[in-house]
Amino acid sequence: MDISMIIVLGLPVLYATGSLKKIVANTGVGGRCFVLYFVCTAALSFLPAVTITQNVSLNLAGTFFCIAPAVYLTLIKAYTCRFYIAFVLTTFVSVVSSLIFTYTPAYLPYLVIGIVSIGALIFFKARAPVFAPVLTGVFSVAGSMMQLCTDMYMTPWLDSLGTASVSLVICLVAAYLVTRRRGRHAANRRADIVPAQTENNKV
Repeated sequence: MDISMIIVLGLPVLYATGSLKKIVANTGVGGRCFVLYFVCTAALSFLPAVTITQNVSLNLAGTFFCIAPAVYLTLIKAYTCRFYIAFVLTTFVSVVSSLIFTYTPAYLPYLVIGIVSIGALIFFKARAPVFAPVLTGVFSVAGSMMQLCTDMYMTPWLDSLGTASVSLVICLVAAYLVTRRRGRHAANRRADIVPAQTENNKV
């Protein structure tokens, strides 16, 4: 069992036990959607890749993992100019890396995880866990298109469940820690301001 299956199967269990309820609530995603998202991904992971053409195949679990959040964000109208900036930057990095590396280096998944996680946290903050799989899908599709244009070998599309799931976990924890710290500071600041205003009113 690889890291992606551990994450896909483990996160719903942790949510059911109550360990992730506050962290998931911080993203604005409902608990049922969160659990159903991973259950569907786990079910699709047992299906084989679908061959589209002679040189292109589609990973069903990876496709759902990256596209389902994109559909969700469309329904709640969460796309802003920040997303399009992140989209362009992610595509640019993916294309450049495809041109630089004539072969896929062993550390490329770690590079993708780092780029996606940092970018999602910078641009989307609390909603970074929702945008992380989408950006991973953008990176994967852009890289696959470049490989298809430069080399005529079998190219699996959206075969990035491992990197997408790890990026989601990193953003899930990091976004919660960052927003929680800010919330405490804001609460302390309000507590300091209110008594001062009350004393001024009494005078």
